[in-house]
Amino acid sequence: ATDGTTLFNIAQVPDYSSDKSTYTATLMAGTQLCSRRLLQDIIYCVGGVSVFFPLLTQFDKPSEGEAGYGWSGHVTTKSILKGSLAAEVVELISSVLDKNLENQQQMNLLSGFSVLGFLLQSVSPESKVVLVSALKHLLDVIANS
Repeated sequence: ATDGTTLFNIAQVPDYSSDKSTYTATLMAGTQLCSRRLLQDIIYCVGGVSVFFPLLTQFDKPSEGEAGYGWSGHVTTKSILKGSLAAEVVELISSVLDKNLENQQQMNLLSGFSVLGFLLQSVSPESKVVLVSALKHLLDVIANS
């Protein structure tokens, strides 16, 4: 926080601290001010938790010239990697929901868990193996909030 000439540390400071130097600093010429926020605190600005859902529709689509299977019918490494990317998206959703009541309420109001379940049905069975730990983490986040 700033008043134009002084920067203020807005972190919690004990009330008994009378030394202003512990929570203020002088703004020097040429200093560029910036603000940093956590993704989970600002995701609502771009549409909320649901902005991650379209990412889950992209993973199991074959790339151009790829059928998703190797010459012998075995799942390719590329298909497995797509499943791990889906797990990363689930982890991202978990981090946005973690200890953030507003995002959890939005996820509930949008039937986000049902949508997530529907989208994960399109992930290949081979790729679902890597999703298990990500989904367990998501359940733990919701259960502990």
